[in-house]
Amino acid sequence: MIIAQKIKLDLDQQPDPNLTIYAVQGETARAAVFQFFYNGAEWMVPEGTMVSIRHSIQQDGILYSSTYDTLSDGSPAYSIDGSTVTVHLTPEVLSIWGLGNLQIGLFNNGKLIITFSVGLHVQMNASLEGITQEVRNDLTQQIHTEVESLRDIMSDAGFGNAYYVNVCCNDNAYIADKTFAEIYAAYSKGSAICCVISGAWVASLHSVSSGRIVFQAVIDRTYFRVVINSDNSVTCTSDDYALLSEMPATVPQYVQTEAERVAQNILSVRTGQSFSFAAFSDAHMAYSESSAVSTEHAGAGLKHIRQITNLDMVAHLGDYINGGPDSTRAGSKEEYRAYHKAMAEGCMGIPTVWISGNHDANYQGGDVLTLDELYAHIGSNNQGDHVVQYGNESGLYGYLDFPAKRLRVIYLNTSDGWKTGVSDQQVAWLISTAFDFSDKTDAASWGIIILMHIPVTFGDNASLLSAINAYTATSSAELIAIFHGHCHNFRTEQVGDARIWQIGIPELCVGRNNEYGTAGQDDDYGSIFGEFDADGNAVFYPKTSGTAEDTSFNVVTIDRTNKSIYCHVFGAGYVRVLSYAGADAPVTYAITNKLTNVTSDNAATTIEENSSYKATLTVADGCALESVVVSMGGMDITASSYADGVVSIAAVNGNLIISATAAMEESGGDNTGNDTTVP
Repeated sequence: MIIAQKIKLDLDQQPDPNLTIYAVQGETARAAVFQFFYNGAEWMVPEGTMVSIRHSIQQDGILYSSTYDTLSDGSPAYSIDGSTVTVHLTPEVLSIWGLGNLQIGLFNNGKLIITFSVGLHVQMNASLEGITQEVRNDLTQQIHTEVESLRDIMSDAGFGNAYYVNVCCNDNAYIADKTFAEIYAAYSKGSAICCVISGAWVASLHSVSSGRIVFQAVIDRTYFRVVINSDNSVTCTSDDYALLSEMPATVPQYVQTEAERVAQNILSVRTGQSFSFAAFSDAHMAYSESSAVSTEHAGAGLKHIRQITNLDMVAHLGDYINGGPDSTRAGSKEEYRAYHKAMAEGCMGIPTVWISGNHDANYQGGDVLTLDELYAHIGSNNQGDHVVQYGNESGLYGYLDFPAKRLRVIYLNTSDGWKTGVSDQQVAWLISTAFDFSDKTDAASWGIIILMHIPVTFGDNASLLSAINAYTATSSAELIAIFHGHCHNFRTEQVGDARIWQIGIPELCVGRNNEYGTAGQDDDYGSIFGEFDADGNAVFYPKTSGTAEDTSFNVVTIDRTNKSIYCHVFGAGYVRVLSYAGADAPVTYAITNKLTNVTSDNAATTIEENSSYKATLTVADGCALESVVVSMGGMDITASSYADGVVSIAAVNGNLIISATAAMEESGGDNTGNDTTVP
């Protein structure tokens, strides 16, 4: 049975700001019925009208929102009958109790005809299993209060008799008991409470009792509990230690290990003024079952990277869905839901940019998504004052400013009007609005990056390239680089009169693997989609199921002080290091170490062209070496550069990837308890 609440709306009057829909946490069949009137008479909703529903709620300074037009089974989330529109609230909307907002948009023939908002009051359901949201919210406020009081006390005369925290774990050498001075910044993220310990998030509230709050988590493959007490004489109990082994890891270990490697590479090059963002492209969720798994692991990797180091932004560069000849609108919407679910936790609480790709309207399948549907699944996720959320064509472009970093991120829709390029309207907006820094007194200190799906050198983008050339000839803010998807590889080239770096973001999915490179550079598709080494040979970075290389994405760090761009890779592929300092800048190559149970005595991540490189590899105690591969510029040079545990290269002239794997021995070893050098 659907529980419905009916609300009347007069279109010729200002809506009542107190209009509110009431529901109970955990309900699965709640709807709101809106009946429209104009000048006292019923107003009939035009035929063909579509509805988009946006839900938002703010808790503890963090905004949570979702946009939808279908339910989980693929059926519409709304129905229209004459003058009434019935909107169904999804279980996700009703999962968190509190005061929120619903924004309803009615679209017809590609135009927004009505938009209005109503309040949403979701009452707490105390009968839900586990810890109720009320307890979580109350606890969060308690922790906030105590943290703030501790900060005051610590700044004045220490933390006195405030709350105390103890940590117990299954590796006492890893974490000893600590006070609240070392465990800080507790806050809520939806249904999970998080503490921060040395930059790592401790998730999962376990229990609450008088004067005692318990969290539990897995960090760095170590199980532990965090116990907050009001009495500093109380520490972890025997029960706390006994339960440590019951906490399983939530993602494959190789995903966590790869995330830790990438995060450390980011930290090794980032400065206070650097700008770092994760970039994903070409998930093609329904291409195969493996494609969905690859995206899920990428989302988990993003989450774990952010647990170790901060990022400024996340960018999704399009082709979320497969959009093949057999694809349907209903199936495409399911792909969108799966992608959003895979990325939800990793993107929580951080600025995100969502871009449309050429497959995202399902144009190949013929059952094409409407502009309204495309907006609901992609464009509505972009927020801010400078977002063209709905243009005369498909819109979905805008820009986002980061004043503290003096950086503007412009994102474009290269499938504007269902074509492989930008519209004249979008180019005009780029010139008149996005490239306009006249309101900034320090415009010369600003930088720009442009995000798009199809590269500027392909498709109907001639007018876009002309606009970029015109801007760089007379620019105030510096155009640093262009980032794109679409090519499914690591293509990197300089474009335009100013030789701006155009950087390809690799594919998430396990589909194409540079097969166009084998067609030769003279082939049209090969020249666009192929990736080649310095000798013109096709370069391949295949994905391997069950390993960290079952997916691929970049975390980009822009060092504006040294005018360097670091494209760190998660999964299959290689790191790229680029300089945008001009023709006189030294050429720099990236060094990527992919080591399993092996360490290197050379921690460098970059090296100048023609410099020598040397590293000694050491196998972990109790392990036996299985393989070592050294590649430079995409070519295997193991035979000439590796011997007796030492990698030695006289002159580096390409990106280096050093891969070494050792496995645990069943028996044997040197019985010394020490590491042994790789043979």
